[in-house]
Amino acid sequence: MCNYMRTLSTILLLSFFTLSSKGQLSIYRKHSPSIDSSDLAIAKLSKQKLYDNALGILNKAINDNPQSGINYFNRAVIKYYKFGENDEHGVDTSIYNDCKRAIANGYDTPELHYLMFSLLHPNLALYDEDGNRKDITFEDAKEEIDKAIEKSTERPIKYKFARMILLYHQFELFLIGNENKSAESRTAFQEAQSLKFDCEFVLSSTKSSDKIGVSNYILSQLSYSIENDTIAAIRFLTDAITADTSKIKYVQERARMKYEIGNYRGAIIDYNKYLAKEKRPEDFIVLGNCYTLLNEKNTAITTYTKSISLINEELQLINKNKSKASIKTFDDYAGDIRANHLKYKIGQAYFCRGLTYLDLNNKAKACLDLNKAIDYGYKDAQEVITESCQ
Repeated sequence: MCNYMRTLSTILLLSFFTLSSKGQLSIYRKHSPSIDSSDLAIAKLSKQKLYDNALGILNKAINDNPQSGINYFNRAVIKYYKFGENDEHGVDTSIYNDCKRAIANGYDTPELHYLMFSLLHPNLALYDEDGNRKDITFEDAKEEIDKAIEKSTERPIKYKFARMILLYHQFELFLIGNENKSAESRTAFQEAQSLKFDCEFVLSSTKSSDKIGVSNYILSQLSYSIENDTIAAIRFLTDAITADTSKIKYVQERARMKYEIGNYRGAIIDYNKYLAKEKRPEDFIVLGNCYTLLNEKNTAITTYTKSISLINEELQLINKNKSKASIKTFDDYAGDIRANHLKYKIGQAYFCRGLTYLDLNNKAKACLDLNKAIDYGYKDAQEVITESCQ
């Protein structure tokens, strides 16, 4: 291997996490609290989504009998589905207080605690009937789903799956907070064992392809980030892919891990499968890296070129969609963040293609690409330019 290829190989492996940003998998779930079906009229109206009719009946029933806990609970569920999660208008607080009234009047069921869990998003503030503010924490939400599990005899998987998702979101936040710290610090997630147990319970208790896929995906992340076992992580991802072929992100994640352990052929197969459905331009850079490290340099150049083309197309689209209003919208800010990320990535793509051209002894094209990389702020290219392009 020539000097340029040694340089490229070293840089590609050391900058793996920079070049191959981890694909985000959305596993957030809308919760599904159920009406107490012993009130058949309300259950029927809820099923028909006639929420205003149901609320009218429940409001009258509560006025007639303020001590009936079931009516407060059913009203809370109807509000949940009618208004959704809309804390700006106090809906979460209204539902929360109806749950508290239900408990105060002797109605205390797993589904009630599941509904309360559904409301208790960390960083949300709720207010009781006296106007006292309660800032919600992760522990508050976990307490309610723990109560649902403790009281449940019929549907524990529903509640354990919900707790699994809650713990995984906390795990994601933990990893973000420890992103720049040592690998040892990432093993300190206190709920890791509980999260693992919930995943294993769900896997042993369901035939749902979605739940099996998500559980295996989470186990892969625990294996990778907590146990430092990439082989086990890949095995769990394979089980997730087998269970739920609709989640192409599982394939992307497995490709990322195969790349990391040096299984470039396996990574190529997975990246090609993933990129056939989601042409994420920065992942074409990693695919190009695989070909480069397998000494398939012409294919690598074609793949880097594809990445550059796709990034340019997306940058043009972001610029076209920018709001012309004097005040920036949320989409404008999101577009700016994405654009800055893509500009850095296109610098990497030019850099990698430039090094590959150097290895093919095409100095003219190599130096053009390396200077392009500098133009996009990819400073690692300067050392190679100084050595090879003067």
